[in-house]
Amino acid sequence: MTHLLNRRRNVISFLFFSLICCTISATFSLISLYLAEVIPLNLLGANWLTWWLGDTTGIYIYTPFIFALSRPQLLKDISHVTLEGVFLFFITIGVTLVCFGGWLKPGYPVEYMLIPCLIWGAFRFRPPMVIFLLVLISLIAIWGTSHGYGPFIRPTLNESLLLLQAFIGIIAGTTLLLLAAINELLHAQKVLEEYSQELKGQVEKLRKD
Repeated sequence: MTHLLNRRRNVISFLFFSLICCTISATFSLISLYLAEVIPLNLLGANWLTWWLGDTTGIYIYTPFIFALSRPQLLKDISHVTLEGVFLFFITIGVTLVCFGGWLKPGYPVEYMLIPCLIWGAFRFRPPMVIFLLVLISLIAIWGTSHGYGPFIRPTLNESLLLLQAFIGIIAGTTLLLLAAINELLHAQKVLEEYSQELKGQVEKLRKD
């Protein structure tokens, strides 16, 4: 995950090649099912979109999550969670339940309320926590939508889940890009500080000479 979120270029490559891989996977899988007479021709388009969007969203969410779990510093990251982090965690749960827990009438467009939570996490905390928030949001949102709650409810469950997956994929990709941009800025700041210290040391040396 460190290499993935080091640069925006890495994230863009990850997002792009995930799309390509899922396109190939969905296409060949649906062709095989059609040739095996499992899926009729008139349902290929809808099934392809469902397959492709589901795979892509899953990669965007759970690949960074798996990388985060494999980090040697994971326990250290958890131990550094502050009271602000706990507050953000419960705020995110609350907002997600408001959006997808059936507390509001179906169709209310309140999903944008989740974006400030992710921006807050990206600027204030380490990437594993933000990625965990993304997973938490996706799980609650999928549960709520499958039970008929949330802003993406449509006449059919498949259509509702497609709209939800598109939303989750967009906020996941945007959040990963934001994390990479912040990491680039932090790295640039660290390099400037190192150069500044080196320059100060050279100036002090010249003064002594």
